[in-house]
Amino acid sequence: MKTDFTYRDLVVFVLSVLAALLAVIFLFGHTQTDFDEVGLGLGTSSHYLTYKGKSIHCAAYPDAHDCVETLKNLPGKKLAWIGWSQLHGINKYQKNEKTAPWLMTDSLRLKEANLITFSLPNLTPLEQQVYLDYLTQQADLDGVILGVWLKGMTNEGVRESVQQMVKPTDRDSNKKNEIQTIQEKTESALVRYLESNTRLWAARPEAQGQLAVFFKDIKYPILQLRNWLLGMEPAKRVIPISKDRYALHLKAWQQTLEFLKQRNIKVLLYVPPRPINDFFPFNSTEYENFKQEFSQLAQQYGVPLINIEDSVKGDVWGKIKSGGAIVTDFSHFTAHGHNMLAQALLPQVERHLLALQEHTAHDF
Repeated sequence: MKTDFTYRDLVVFVLSVLAALLAVIFLFGHTQTDFDEVGLGLGTSSHYLTYKGKSIHCAAYPDAHDCVETLKNLPGKKLAWIGWSQLHGINKYQKNEKTAPWLMTDSLRLKEANLITFSLPNLTPLEQQVYLDYLTQQADLDGVILGVWLKGMTNEGVRESVQQMVKPTDRDSNKKNEIQTIQEKTESALVRYLESNTRLWAARPEAQGQLAVFFKDIKYPILQLRNWLLGMEPAKRVIPISKDRYALHLKAWQQTLEFLKQRNIKVLLYVPPRPINDFFPFNSTEYENFKQEFSQLAQQYGVPLINIEDSVKGDVWGKIKSGGAIVTDFSHFTAHGHNMLAQALLPQVERHLLALQEHTAHDF
């Protein structure tokens, strides 16, 4: 079969490709969106606060170093709190409002103890391991605070910003030990060239993220229509839990507790706040089994596990879009909720990590 493909068609094709590439550069080459911020929920924003001009709350690479330097240069007990966006997200933020980590830092300074916090949206137990490995190499920790969070057991992977916290020398030595094929060497060289010399390649993450946000936005009205047609109730949606992924994360937790035990670092585990009589996207039996399993794990390693899931009460919880409806955000709350979290956790930190017998009432 003969095709009538002309040079004119080729020119049109080439010009179309060039126009598309230029559009990507124009739309995404000059912007850098924080997509973790986009996923926090309605009216919730991130706040990694400083204390007296020093970094005390960080995400991952490259700012993690700033928090570690703060801790290393202060006298007294050295504590670290590692968690997810509940620690840095404030719903309906108003100027000068504080997060629970900031409030805890402020109070613990009076007890000659110093706290730094690390948090990322949807932190996984595997990422938590990387944080602790990094911190113990950089500073002499006396104690750590870790939240026992079922949602983290459903997530996967270790983000690049967390991987980069590993010492550069370790990464380099690992690369040297790898035997690369000609294809791998060629691809690596090509990627390095594109990253260094083309704005189009640099715009890829922004373009991919914006497309993901776009499809997420158009999915919402489609799900609304589905709910209306089929009579579905999004507030009853349950997040499925992969048994294999859960087992992987449980093993990571066991390794973490063993790692801390071998280094004589005190541990405080806590079941985090959640809206008790509102939307909570987990099967109640699975959730109770999860808490029981971690209670046994805590006993096995001789560490305290406290339950403060009902400590944040009232109309302080945010809202999220879920399954085509707006429901209660089961992880983020207002600054008043942060006050309640700090009030619930601080006496336990003083008791279990600082071994203080008398606990001062805290009014944040």
